[in-house]
Amino acid sequence: MIESLPEDLSRPLMASIQDTSPGNEAIKQAVLNQVAVPGTEVYRGNYLRLA
Repeated sequence: MIESLPEDLSRPLMASIQDTSPGNEAIKQAVLNQVAVPGTEVYRGNYLRLA
């Protein structure tokens, strides 16, 4: 879809896209507060990050 845009629009759009994932401490705090963290699943007190 981005490839179909003109270059003057696609370049700034691509530059603004960021891939972020929750940090270890954020996951721990969310688990303690029983808050779901997108991209993670919790099993037996441990966490597993899913990409």
